Amino acid sequence: MKGVPIRVEFGPKDPAKDVISWARRETGEKGTLPLADAASKALYDKTDKSFREHRLQITESDKIVPALDAKNMVLIPHCLTGDCEDRIKELTTGKLEEGHDARGAPKAPTMGMKGLYIPFEQPEEVVAGETECLSPECKLKARRWCIFGRSYYSIVRLPEFPSPAPCFNPFLAQGQERS
Repeated sequence: MKGVPIRVEFGPKDPAKDVISWARRETGEKGTLPLADAASKALYDKTDKSFREHRLQITESDKIVPALDAKNMVLIPHCLTGDCEDRIKELTTGKLEEGHDARGAPKAPTMGMKGLYIPFEQPEEVVAGETECLSPECKLKARRWCIFGRSYYSIVRLPEFPSPAPCFNPFLAQGQERS
């Protein structure tokens, strides 16, 4: 017998029933599994708890880098301009360190933080004309609370490999691409 021993299906009627259908190839036995089973709920709850523990609301700029160094995402008031985001990335990028990591590879500089998204659920209103953008050099007022974080890469980017595909970034003008 060749092939996958279990077939999993999600057909047009399954969402209405809130199930996933399955069939065993060697016996022909068929059945369904609930979409919201206990394992899925436990996994979601664990992930949600971790996400909430590592998302810190910050209102003082000197607390941003220590929070990022502790592998957290930060929720900060921001003016939503691309220039400001670029400057934040420059200011939070670490310097090239001497030595090697545990695998023997040269240590890389710490990645700078970048805007990840603007949450639908804002923790509190940004007061128009009063709330400061948390970028240290920005003179504009904040427009929304934004989630910023660092990207951690486990690979070395070489010039001969293309960069990843562009994705939506609310800080760039429509049609503009980051270099």
